[in-house]
Amino acid sequence: MKKQIVLLAAGLSSRFFPFQKSHKSMFTICGKPVIGWTLDGLQKMDIKEVVVIITPKDEVIRDYLENYKGLKLKIVYQQKSLGMGNAVLSIKKNLDDEFILGFPHFVNNKTFEVLLEGVGKSGGIRLLTELTDRPWEYGIIDMDRNGKPIGIVEKPKKGQEPSNIRLAGCYLLNKKFIDLLEKTPVSEYQFEIALNEYLKKEKVVLVEAKERVMSLKYPWDILLIKDYILNRLTEKREPGCEVSPTALIRGKVFIGANAKICDYSIIEGPAYIGKNAVVGNYSILRDNSVLEAGAQLERYVDCTRSIVGKNTHIHSGFVGDTIIGDSGRLGAGFVTGNKRMDRDYISADVKGNRVQSGLTRLGGMIGNDVTVGINVSVMPGIIIGSKSIIGPCSSVTRNIPENSFYYSEQKAKIKEIV
Repeated sequence: MKKQIVLLAAGLSSRFFPFQKSHKSMFTICGKPVIGWTLDGLQKMDIKEVVVIITPKDEVIRDYLENYKGLKLKIVYQQKSLGMGNAVLSIKKNLDDEFILGFPHFVNNKTFEVLLEGVGKSGGIRLLTELTDRPWEYGIIDMDRNGKPIGIVEKPKKGQEPSNIRLAGCYLLNKKFIDLLEKTPVSEYQFEIALNEYLKKEKVVLVEAKERVMSLKYPWDILLIKDYILNRLTEKREPGCEVSPTALIRGKVFIGANAKICDYSIIEGPAYIGKNAVVGNYSILRDNSVLEAGAQLERYVDCTRSIVGKNTHIHSGFVGDTIIGDSGRLGAGFVTGNKRMDRDYISADVKGNRVQSGLTRLGGMIGNDVTVGINVSVMPGIIIGSKSIIGPCSSVTRNIPENSFYYSEQKAKIKEIV
């Protein structure tokens, strides 16, 4: 029987600062929002319909979904942000007896497909799981001596983890679970509490993911999703693009309409260069990098493993493992630090908390409409809010709120030469 797929695209995306204005699944990668890549993947599956839960005020995602073609698609609204459990219950009347619940950043359709293997043979609900070496960050499955799942421990303390098997965020659920969820008090963890109770009473099948399941909680999570999309992108040169005979292109590269690859530039794929984008003289675009439509690397820019948003201009410098939003202006000599001096994991400040990224290479995360003066450096893991201005010769060592002017104070002296 064809299954219904439900995607949770409501919520505030507050931990996704500085790209939190719309739902995080609307972040653009290679000319298309993340949710668009996910829906494209679902078209390859034999499914009944896709239901997307969004918030009423998010007009950006609503407009995109209303114009999406190729799937039977239904938009429903969670009126208040009261957690995942409430989101599911808000569409109870739209749910089939069995349905798959997941997230709109699952661009790899195999994340959904693996749950359907063997359906009908064993009964019960099915939970996608994945092994982790950081169990204190996830909901972890508790097992009895026979390997039967008996509960879920949310973010256990280090050294007290019941296992290293985490919930991966994709579920095959049924009406019996929904009935239990409805009886569970409303809270941020209503869904997890109900699931924990269900494990104690009913049959549950754990399904191990065959490929890595991607997260999208923090802005740096976009980098892994970017890599997945780029590595499956079709090599293409669209009409009107110009490639200098002195430019060097290696590997699989998508070059959009009217894009310009200038003299002595180097492109090392996989890479995406959107329409009207420019890779200027002596610039390098390498190792899974993306230039969205109209983005420009002017001259002598080294851009690696990064995303440069629509219509953003970078005069010169180094951009490594960095995410830059739309319509930015970054002056000459711009540099992102992307590694700690001790090469340890990089942390970032998120909503007042220090969060380890799990990455040893991470540059800056820079919002939309940011203006940066000449000779500016951004330290690893720093987040700069949209519409901010960074003064020349500044070193950005802490997060910058939106609509802020940041500059490093310097004392200059002039002495007579004797």
